[in-house]
Amino acid sequence: MSISILFAGRNNLLIALTGWSQTTFLTLHRWTARVATVQAVVHSIAYTLAYFEPGYEGASAYAAKAAEPFYWWGIIATIALSLAVAFAVLPLRVCVYESFLILHIALVILALVGCWYHLVPHFGFEYGYQVWLYICFAFWSADRLARILRIAYYNRPGGSRALVQAVPGCDAIMQVTVFPRVAWGFGPAQHSFLYLPRLGWFKFWESHPFSVAGGITSALQRRLQSSPSGTLELSVYTEGPYAGHRATLNPLFTADTVLCIAGFIGITHVLGVVQAYQSQVAGGGKAGEEDDKTASRSAMRAKRFVLAWSAREWALLEHVQREFLNQAAGDGVECLF
Repeated sequence: MSISILFAGRNNLLIALTGWSQTTFLTLHRWTARVATVQAVVHSIAYTLAYFEPGYEGASAYAAKAAEPFYWWGIIATIALSLAVAFAVLPLRVCVYESFLILHIALVILALVGCWYHLVPHFGFEYGYQVWLYICFAFWSADRLARILRIAYYNRPGGSRALVQAVPGCDAIMQVTVFPRVAWGFGPAQHSFLYLPRLGWFKFWESHPFSVAGGITSALQRRLQSSPSGTLELSVYTEGPYAGHRATLNPLFTADTVLCIAGFIGITHVLGVVQAYQSQVAGGGKAGEEDDKTASRSAMRAKRFVLAWSAREWALLEHVQREFLNQAAGDGVECLF
């Protein structure tokens, strides 16, 4: 279970060491959690059936043992962990993500508390079972602390200013421009999380991922629609940037021809790669990053760069081309819309 909690963190050190994306680690998180849940269920069933084996007193002995606090805390932990896995199915995460997240965290906390009171009161600290729980608490606390430190460093008191604008001709798409309190360099495929406490007291803990250009929540859209000027200025808190995924990006920096394919709002992820290529062309072969170390990581060898993008709204195509890709053709980017 501890390794599953490690894989779930945004600030998982293994992301930096392996170059794998957080998406990969979230997949590992789900599967290790499923394995841990199966082990917990098998453990519970095996110990229940053992009471009915020859040499045991059967149902009466089981009922007496199950009445002890350590035993029913184990049952609670198994049920909570099983529900956390069951409610993590993709349709539920897509439809009601915020509700899923609250329930998921609450069930996992209940499972960990159940494990503690299942082990420590009965076995004490003699066998070291509690060490695995210490590791779980450490991984979770370290990730949350890292998030808080990122927010504190990049925003300072008061947060950063953000300008929200509706994309003309697109009812459900907004452009959010953030003016960070502390400047930070931007690399291809990096993303940040935005906290929008001004949308309501119950929103202060929610964070929304942005590929340094993206869409947002219905609450923000309603606030924007009520603005007479069609723009909205907010105080936001940024958590990030989180680095681009080396395992995904390395081929982009070694291939002679790069083809980027995007659908609808997925263009936000690709724009960083396009802009890195444009900066390199404008800089005479070296990506225009803020420091040499970042530039060397982002240097591309591509002689040809093709961007293929499709979207339902022509207005979105025009807006992105005007705001972000107006110099693309001049820098050698072949745009196919």
